[in-house]
Amino acid sequence: MAGRRLLDNVVRRVAAGEPDHDDLAEDQTSRLSPYLHFGCVSPLGAAQRLSGSAPGLVRQLAWRDFLHQVTAAFPAIATADYRPRATGWRRDDDALAAWRSGRTGVPIVDAGMRQLLTEGWMHNRARLITASFLTKTLGLAWRQGAAHFFRWLVDGDVANNAGNWQWVAGSGMDFGQAMLIFVSLIAVLFLMHAGRDAALADVRQRSGSYLDPALVDLFVDHAGELLDGVESADAYEAALD
Repeated sequence: MAGRRLLDNVVRRVAAGEPDHDDLAEDQTSRLSPYLHFGCVSPLGAAQRLSGSAPGLVRQLAWRDFLHQVTAAFPAIATADYRPRATGWRRDDDALAAWRSGRTGVPIVDAGMRQLLTEGWMHNRARLITASFLTKTLGLAWRQGAAHFFRWLVDGDVANNAGNWQWVAGSGMDFGQAMLIFVSLIAVLFLMHAGRDAALADVRQRSGSYLDPALVDLFVDHAGELLDGVESADAYEAALD
């Protein structure tokens, strides 16, 4: 119930205009991620309710689902590079400890890391900044950062945590292919407006000529199974109860 009440509040809030998600101080993010993680809120239902007023939030929901699809195809995502790196990572235990405790001397990085330890949560933009700092500035392995996040985040799961860390570190899925599937996932999330068959056909059309046809068929079949018999977001949520 708490998750649905929060979603109701988010829908009312974005009706006046989508908030600025780049403003860390204002903390205008939806805070839905823990409820999505634990299955208290349907991502498809949320996307349907937000599609007309918050396209940015819908894209984030689609990205979340995309990472789960990647993890289904690559279960070792939390431990192995999706794309192997040509160079190794540095080892610096002192730098890692400073990063974990929010004592790097870089204010925005330290603020994000201290928020994580205090709340078990971190603003999305702060997650990107702190992850980039660990991997690109300090040159430390993304697995160490992912393990720390996974220990503290209330919304942490394998697909989103490891998938986003790999994306920031540059070892994740090739961006061109990722964006292709990402666009297709958005089409599926909008199927309530376009229709099931049209949305699934769009997936094949957009990705079939670029990706392994077997992978495309697997995704389309899986999406079709999830959406069979769903005529509305309310029906989807009712099926989960």
